[in-house]
Amino acid sequence: MNKTLTRTLLALAAGAASLVVTAQTPARAPVGLALSMGTINTEGQQAAGSFVLTSFYVPALEPDYKQDVKVVVRGPAGWNKGQAMEFEVAEVTPGEGYWSFTGAEDVPLVSGNYTAEAVIDGKTLRSEISVDATKRLEVPQIQSVQNSATSQVSLRWRAVPGAEIYLAGLYDAAGNELARAASTDNEESFTGLSLEAGATYYAQVIGFSYDPNFSVEQFAQVPSQVNVAYDVEEFKLK
Repeated sequence: MNKTLTRTLLALAAGAASLVVTAQTPARAPVGLALSMGTINTEGQQAAGSFVLTSFYVPALEPDYKQDVKVVVRGPAGWNKGQAMEFEVAEVTPGEGYWSFTGAEDVPLVSGNYTAEAVIDGKTLRSEISVDATKRLEVPQIQSVQNSATSQVSLRWRAVPGAEIYLAGLYDAAGNELARAASTDNEESFTGLSLEAGATYYAQVIGFSYDPNFSVEQFAQVPSQVNVAYDVEEFKLK
């Protein structure tokens, strides 16, 4: 599997989408921004990349109010060639919390202090953390990919110490996501698929050292370092 497709799959599975968290949202949660950073680790990679997790909350102002939130992350000397990393979440709805993931596989994490800034509700918010780039999560190597029919695929991978949750996904040869599910175990089955016998597909498993799927009121309690590791396996459908 070429590196370009590997990066595409990582972006699709871990970085492209934001998670909207609405359960247990407090009635008067404060405007907030929190940053976590960590390493990205994969089999055969000499230098781990950078994983970025920001969480923020926008209060309810007006019924139709929506806001684009741009987050700017800066790191110590040498990280990302001295440039800030920017990403945006469009049309954030008030009264909801967001977890936004992004990852740069070709930007090795550097130990030191990182800051994130965002303008939310007209206020410039800032979060500062310190991380250790020597810490990595082991790769959750995919051990088996099985299918009993073109509508079902089962994955099994090696459980790794320190992983609180895994994100398993299936993709076609072009990198399009076909299925995705979160699991706290080391296996997952996908059903209701429409696959083609003999076609090439990819399975991916991403391990996270922390599960960010919790209530908005806890956004500031996310640890400063969240490490990620993943494995990708090519397979042909029987």
